[in-house]
Amino acid sequence: MQNNIKLFGALLAATLILAGCGKSQTTQTNPTQQIPAVASKTYTNQKYGIELQYPENLKINEQNLEEASPGGLVFVVQIGDNMILSVKKIDKAYGNTSDPLLAPAGIQLASQRDLTISDTQGRSFNDDQIYVVSKNNYQYFLQVTPSGQDAKADLARIVASLKFTK
Repeated sequence: MQNNIKLFGALLAATLILAGCGKSQTTQTNPTQQIPAVASKTYTNQKYGIELQYPENLKINEQNLEEASPGGLVFVVQIGDNMILSVKKIDKAYGNTSDPLLAPAGIQLASQRDLTISDTQGRSFNDDQIYVVSKNNYQYFLQVTPSGQDAKADLARIVASLKFTK
């Protein structure tokens, strides 16, 4: 009788394990949801139609490059010491129309993944050190250098907050 109980217990355990094996569990998480919030300020640029949140301890420095636009680069925002948002015009003259989600020129690529940024198709490169999204004939690049964990977390927060206003 005791052998029957042990056999029944073993069969029940095996059945439960095997029943779980046939089910596929898919969980999709947004990595930026796991990053703790920090006090932030809002940066808005109406001309290029963007708004983002950035840590309040970082300073913003804007540079308008439309007059001397090398390679289509029209605007740069430095966020703190190691983050940059650059805006590049998509134009046949600059040869950057084939894939608007290409990495910035001169970057050695180690990895890439497609993602959604502000309800728009985007791409992340080199373990989320560089993000690119394209909207309204512009490419928006967000990158961090050097890439310490705190800087990458700040960049992830900024990317998660990015909104297109036009």
